[in-house]
Amino acid sequence: MKQLSGLELGCREFKLKKVQYKRKQYIKKSKAKDHTGNSIPVHALGTHCSLKKHFALPFQIYTDEATWDCVATCFFIDCANNIVDFIETIFKILKPGGYWVNLGPLLYHFADQPGERSIEPSYEEVKNILTGVGFKITVEETGMHTAYTQNVRSMLKYEYDSVFFVAMKP
Repeated sequence: MKQLSGLELGCREFKLKKVQYKRKQYIKKSKAKDHTGNSIPVHALGTHCSLKKHFALPFQIYTDEATWDCVATCFFIDCANNIVDFIETIFKILKPGGYWVNLGPLLYHFADQPGERSIEPSYEEVKNILTGVGFKITVEETGMHTAYTQNVRSMLKYEYDSVFFVAMKP
């Protein structure tokens, strides 16, 4: 079994399948036909495969130093109680010359939750942490308008002001 970002896949055969799942949506749609479930294209499922949710953080799984050429995170880094741990781990698992590509807001999921310890640095502080750990920021764009799990036919849409950056490990 190889654990991949929250999923466990164990396969002997490979073919394309779609895994159907339903999630509750409290957002009202203008047409009844828009009230549907979602499908996830899964490229590595076969007849002898299993698919399971994995509730560990990816960085509890991916810990080998200098293993990856690139790490891409999308709407992710603010999910940590301590974003510095994520940044240090990404730096550790990247090979020298490797890139980290990130897109997302800094909402900090544990902020203001009773009993949760959390740090919530501003993006300016995050940039200082990135360079302090050793990253070189090669591309940067702030104020990017992004949507998350949005249905274009919904009568309600959320938009975030996100940060996009590419950082290189020298």
